[in-house]
Amino acid sequence: MASGIYEIRNKVNGNRYIGSAVDIERRLSHHNACLNTQHHGNVPLQRAWKKYGKDNFLFHELLFCDKEDLLFFEQRVLDNYENLYNICRVAGNTLGYKHTSETKEKCRIAQKRQVETIGHPRLGTKHSAKTIEKMRKIPKTQKQRDAVAESNRNRVESEETQKKRTASIRAFYADPERSKEARRKIRASNRRKARR
Repeated sequence: MASGIYEIRNKVNGNRYIGSAVDIERRLSHHNACLNTQHHGNVPLQRAWKKYGKDNFLFHELLFCDKEDLLFFEQRVLDNYENLYNICRVAGNTLGYKHTSETKEKCRIAQKRQVETIGHPRLGTKHSAKTIEKMRKIPKTQKQRDAVAESNRNRVESEETQKKRTASIRAFYADPERSKEARRKIRASNRRKARR
């Protein structure tokens, strides 16, 4: 996890968006996801993304620094560049800010409404093999594992969902090669669980 200043640069006209983040890689990934699903909060950047296409944008780290120095360096960069997509030319962040429970509830309701009306922003998209591998390597605490297990135990599926799952499993095991590989993975997983 590296903190610092980054840019999203338009390779066609040289315009750029400047930002700072405690975790640059994660922040750039968030920008990319929002821009690809047309949900980015920066309207000028979103319009340019739509006009020029994602292949004409470069995500780039400008410098790395301690998180205490982020605003200082971001402001220096903002002061030295023109043709910016940034709406606000004054560096600022919400680092350490805690939302009230009322605000959290409003956000939850708004997000639920959005999913109900236009669908989930990631619906239909797939993680790359690289992302899946990164997610597998994230260490999970026992508390997290217990929470997932409890959630799975309490999940109630509709009859239609159960039928779909059964059909999917049957189709998977119909292929002898995949079946053999799946059994090997299950055996390996069970051995790991037994060692814990």
